Amino acid sequence: MQYLDFHLRIGAGQSGHYPVAVVASPDGEASDVAIIPVDDPDFWARFDRLAAVRAGDKTALAGDDLTADEAQVAEETGRFLFDLVFTGAIRETYHSSLTLARHAAQGLRIEAPELAALPWELLHDEAPLSLGIETLLTRYLELSRASTALTVPPPVRILGMVVSPKDLTPLAVDEEQRRVENAIDHLRERGDVQLTWLDGQSWRDLQSALRDGEWHILHFIGHGSFDPAEGEGLIAFANEEGAAHFLPASKIGQLVEGYPSLRLVVLNACEGARASPENLYSSVGAVMMQKGIPAVISMQYPITDVAALEFSRSLYDSLAHSLPVDAAVTKARQAISFTLDDSTEWATPVLHMRSPDGNLFDLDVASLVFPPAPPAATPASSPAPSPPLRAVPSPSLHPTTVVSPPKEREILLRRVHKFWVEGVLENSLFHSTLLDLGMETLAGTVDNPWSTVVERPGAASTLLPEDQTLATVFDEEGGSLLILGEPGSGKTTSLLDLARTLLARATADTLLPVPVIFTLSSWAATHATLIDWMAGELSAKYQMPRKTGKEWLEGGQVLPLLDGLDEQAVQARAACVEAINHYVLDGGLTGVVVCCRSKEYIELPTRLGLNAAVRLTELRDEQVQAYLAAAGEQLAGLQLALQQEPTLRIEARSPLMLNLLVRAYQGLTVADIRQERPDSVAARRNQIMAAYVARMYRRSQERRAV
Repeated sequence: MQYLDFHLRIGAGQSGHYPVAVVASPDGEASDVAIIPVDDPDFWARFDRLAAVRAGDKTALAGDDLTADEAQVAEETGRFLFDLVFTGAIRETYHSSLTLARHAAQGLRIEAPELAALPWELLHDEAPLSLGIETLLTRYLELSRASTALTVPPPVRILGMVVSPKDLTPLAVDEEQRRVENAIDHLRERGDVQLTWLDGQSWRDLQSALRDGEWHILHFIGHGSFDPAEGEGLIAFANEEGAAHFLPASKIGQLVEGYPSLRLVVLNACEGARASPENLYSSVGAVMMQKGIPAVISMQYPITDVAALEFSRSLYDSLAHSLPVDAAVTKARQAISFTLDDSTEWATPVLHMRSPDGNLFDLDVASLVFPPAPPAATPASSPAPSPPLRAVPSPSLHPTTVVSPPKEREILLRRVHKFWVEGVLENSLFHSTLLDLGMETLAGTVDNPWSTVVERPGAASTLLPEDQTLATVFDEEGGSLLILGEPGSGKTTSLLDLARTLLARATADTLLPVPVIFTLSSWAATHATLIDWMAGELSAKYQMPRKTGKEWLEGGQVLPLLDGLDEQAVQARAACVEAINHYVLDGGLTGVVVCCRSKEYIELPTRLGLNAAVRLTELRDEQVQAYLAAAGEQLAGLQLALQQEPTLRIEARSPLMLNLLVRAYQGLTVADIRQERPDSVAARRNQIMAAYVARMYRRSQERRAV
C-alpha cells in the first residue's frame, strides 16, 4: 500500500496553549490551538494510571469504575489524547485526508513528533490509529540530513547484544537469545537474515563490533532508565567487573554515529522511549536518530517476553519482505494484539523515524543471481576479461537445422505430456486440494496463487503482473530462464505449467522444439557434457535412441527444461552449472530453463549465464485469506487461526504448507487448531506435518471401512 503524508506539528506552548498545525496533508494545511495542561499533575496522573493498570495495580482505579480493564483504560486514554489535539480544523482536515486516501486506495502516514513524553501510540478515533494498516503512526523528525534507502544484497545482517549487569535484575541471556532466534528462524533458514550475537556486554564491545563489521540492524536487549534530574534516557552496559554502567542518551548517540550501513536500532529496554516533556531529543531513541540512524524502535513501557517475541518475529518478517519500517512496526503491533487479546502491549513500541517514506533497504537480489559485470576499464597490459556468461536472446525459438520425423516427434510430445502433465502436474497436492474443496472452477482466486518477481542483470526487481504468465517472460528472454524459489514455493509446478504451454505450442507448430523435462539429480553420476547426458536421459526415460537424441539436441529439436539443480551435492552442483553454461554458449539454440532453490543457488561459487530469473515469492497474507475464504465454512476455523497466530500465518505463505494446512485442518474450529501454540516456526511446522499425516491416515481408514 502507498501512503500519503499527514504531518502534524505542535509548536511551543504558553500557559498550556499549544499551536497545532497540519503542515502537509492530502487536504492541505490547517491550524488550531490545543489546550494541553502539561503543568497540571492531574494531567500526567491519567497516564500514570494506565501504566499502573498495565502492571496489574487495580488500586490505580480507586474512585473510578473498578471493573475497568487495561483495554478500556487504554481506549479512554487514546480518545482523550485524540480529542486533545485533533480539534476543530485539525480534526476536519484529518478526516477529509483519510477519506481522500481511502478513495485513492492508499493509506495515511501520520507524523506527530512534539511533546514526546505523551504516548501518541494510544491515539484512538474510530479505532486505535497504531493498529490500522491504513494509518501509520510515526514520530517523524525533520532533520537536515536526508535518509534514503540503502541498496544491499541479502541477507540483512543483524547484530544482537544482550546486557545483564550482575547488580541489576538478571536477564536469562541464553533464553533472551533463543527467543530472538525463534522469532526469525524462518528468515534465517531462507537466508534472508543473518544474526550474530555480540560476545561481550560493555560499550567498548559494541564499539568494536560496529567498527569491524557491516551491520544493518542492531537489536539490543537489556535495561534502561530515565534520569529526571538531567531529563535524559539511560541504557545500562556492563563495566569490567560486570556491574551496571549507565550511558546517557547523548553518549549512546555518539556510540552509534558514523555507520552508514546501520539503518535500524531495536532497543528492547525499559524506558528506552521515555523522554522529557520539555526536550524532544531526550529519549535514547530520538538521540540515536538525531545522530544519523534512519529509524529507532524503543519501548515506552515494560514489555513481556511473549509480546517481545511476536513483535520481533513480525517486524523482521515484514522488513525482509521490503515493507517500510513504519508499516512493519504496525504489522508487529497487530501481531501482539492478535496474540495477547486483552493486552495493550501493542502500544509499547515507539518508532522514531527520519526516512520520509520509511524505506530502509533496497534488497539487490539480482546481484546474487547473475554473474558480475566486467570491470569498466582494463589496463592495456592486462588481458581483456572474459565477458560474463549470458545467453543472447534469439529472435525465434524455431530450430535451425534438421527437421525431426513427424511420428517420432509426436511420440516424444505424447510421452512428455503423459508423464509430466497428466501424471505429475494434474495429480499434484495443489490440484487435488482444489478438487477436494470444490474450488477448481474459481479462476483467478486459486490459479497460480504465488507471486512472481522477475530479475534481470543490472535492473531492479519487477513484479510480474497478474495477467502475464511465466511463458510471457520465457518469450521475452529468448527462452533463457532461471526459476528460483523456497522449498514448497511452487517451482516444479510452475516449470510443469510452462511445459504444458510449450507442449501445446509445439503440437500446433511442427517447427517449434519439443520441450522436455530433465531431472538434474542424475547428472552428478556422469559429469558428462550436458548434451551427452541429456541424450542418455532421452534414451533411458523417453525410449529415444541415444544417437537420435543427440542429433535432435544438436539440431535444436529439443528445448531442455532442467529441474532440481539443488538436489545435487554442492560440489556436483557447481560443476553442473559450468556444464549448463557451456551448453548455452556452445549452441543452446532453443534456450534452456533451469529450476533451483534460492538458498542453494545463491551459495554456489558460479552463476548461470541466463538472460533472466523469476523468483516465486511467498504468498501474501491477503492471498492466503482469499484462498481460504473461497472455501467457505469448511475452512473458517483455519482462517481465524491464521489471523490470531503468527507462526501459523508464516507457514501458510508457502503454497505447499498452505495445502497441507487445508488438508489437516479442514472442518476444525479455531480452538481445535490452537490447542498448542509453539513459540517457533519450526515447531509449528512439525505439528502441521503430524496433523496432516494423522488426518490422511484417518481418511484412508474411513475409505477402507466403506
